[in-house]
Amino acid sequence: RYDEAHAILRPLADARPELLAVRCMLQDAELALLEEGKRVGGMSVPDPAKAAGWLGDAYAQRADANPSAEGYVLAARLQPRPTDGLELLEQAVALDPGCVWAHYGQAFWNHRLRRFPAAREAIERAFDIDPGHMPTMRLHASMQASAGEIQPAIDCLLTWLKRGETDPRIDPRERAEAQIDLAALLVLDGLPDDALALLDAIDRDLLREPARAQLVRSVALADLGRHALALSAARRAKEEAPEDVLPLLYQALILEREGNVSQERAAWEALLAEVRAQREADAARPLDLDDPTEFDFPTLLIQLRAQARLERLDRERAGRP
Repeated sequence: RYDEAHAILRPLADARPELLAVRCMLQDAELALLEEGKRVGGMSVPDPAKAAGWLGDAYAQRADANPSAEGYVLAARLQPRPTDGLELLEQAVALDPGCVWAHYGQAFWNHRLRRFPAAREAIERAFDIDPGHMPTMRLHASMQASAGEIQPAIDCLLTWLKRGETDPRIDPRERAEAQIDLAALLVLDGLPDDALALLDAIDRDLLREPARAQLVRSVALADLGRHALALSAARRAKEEAPEDVLPLLYQALILEREGNVSQERAAWEALLAEVRAQREADAARPLDLDDPTEFDFPTLLIQLRAQARLERLDRERAGRP
């Protein structure tokens, strides 16, 4: 109900422009309305599919015309290229080094660019300004998990979830996604039963990516030796995310554990066929060479693993070492 949300947020943002959490919500409502082809405060876009780029340019122009840290932070949020977002955030920091959102934005975009030392430094600066800044805490937990710092990431996420229980700025959908992240960390920490209990408590209607919950469930069940249920969860994940290759990988790994060679081989072959199809589809799309996320290294590693496993199965079938 974006019209109603916009009507509530617009006067509040005008009255308290320093409340960036509110202005971010307003920006999200504006973008949603433009993408629906509606006018927002006298604004409209000729192509709703390109609303994000148009709105980002509009915010950048406003920030240049009336410079403020908050204005540049809002413009940076909508930039399609991380490097463009970082340039705007540099101007925000120059105007107000105490703007926690500017340092959080730098951490976010540097993390996106895989510049992890720079992202950590930005997170430290943000925490120096506001140790309880919720978006920074959420990003910090993700970075800790990526670095293999499992227990610190669990502690950080638990704190975030506890503080966010009554915080109206926390989207219930974001909270549900954080609970999936926590369940995954619990599996990695050797607590699959706790992970399954947490997954059962999540409202599925709030999940943006329900397949992710099924994948975590699959791993937890596999760790408990319940391979049939784990395989069913991986297959449900594939139904919910037909374009994702991870459910096929999970199925192949579970079948490998079971020693079901024929079905395992079929799963690896299906995975390779899907990866090749995706690469052919992506070949026609121009790459942004400044964005390292354009290069899908995880899928490449999955492809290599599938090829290596199939070659091993072929050697074993032929009796070769």
